[in-house]
Amino acid sequence: MNLIIISAFSALVINLHIISTFAGTCSDPWVAVWSKCVLVSADPMSWWDSHDYCATLSTNQGNGMLASMPDCLDFAELTYYMGFASASEGGSFWVGAHTEFTANNWKWLTMESLRTGVPFWAYTEGHDEDEDCAAVDSQYYYQLADYNCDELKRAVCMVEQENYSEFKRFERSYEILDCPSESTQVGDHCYHFSSNYESRSWADAENRCQNPTNWDHGNPGELFSPSTCEEFSHMAHHLETHGDIKYWVGAVDVTGYNEWSWVSGDTIPSGAPYWAYGQPNHESDGKPRHHCAFMDAEKRRYLNDNICSSRLRYICEVFTS
Repeated sequence: MNLIIISAFSALVINLHIISTFAGTCSDPWVAVWSKCVLVSADPMSWWDSHDYCATLSTNQGNGMLASMPDCLDFAELTYYMGFASASEGGSFWVGAHTEFTANNWKWLTMESLRTGVPFWAYTEGHDEDEDCAAVDSQYYYQLADYNCDELKRAVCMVEQENYSEFKRFERSYEILDCPSESTQVGDHCYHFSSNYESRSWADAENRCQNPTNWDHGNPGELFSPSTCEEFSHMAHHLETHGDIKYWVGAVDVTGYNEWSWVSGDTIPSGAPYWAYGQPNHESDGKPRHHCAFMDAEKRRYLNDNICSSRLRYICEVFTS
């Protein structure tokens, strides 16, 4: 994506705008961030005052609200935008997520439920007592963190872009698949989860997934390589029932220059929605560098890099057609 410098609309010295396919549909001083128009307040205020402040803003597209982005693409673009727009100062910024009725029962202001963990939350956040409002936070690469609602922060407001007439609702149903032996349906795919005695290096795990002669069902496959954020999120929450097991997936840095991709060929962006904050870091402590990634139980199933020769369990997608 190209970057252009736009005039500052708040206390930020310079705002950098990521041009998206929806660019040009937001009136000044709003900024197009994927399918939304976004504005960051100049002054810090409480979450409730931020809620009221955003509601006073209006455009041809309607009234504003604290940024509520239940769609993973919208949220990921917001994290990238905030990383550029507030690069010189960092900090945390209120968005439209809060608990409802009971602690940790999070919702967006657009009423969609908001689970902690993948793909929106920093893996350590979302469970603190008396912290019932959410902000995007630079120390977590602008993933969500929970705070006391009375803290003073700048607000991220949004309106829909001109070609979006109402806030989206997301529903998804899955077809029941006839998964072959040794595999289980998660979402709309079939997967093999290796047992403890099947721990392997990353390369051995990928070779086993690909070779149909290794399986009773005779189907080829590959290490888990999601094509969408939704697919990754569904797997992450499924794995929360698997205890502290770490699984190799099809994420690899082939060049050694932090150019990560899935074995399916798709590029893996840094930050949200796939990586734990602080990852990938290639830390090696004098050992071989980390060029392969696993879904880390200690980091709520976000990706973490590791030495490819490490022996871990693994997830194969089983191709059924």
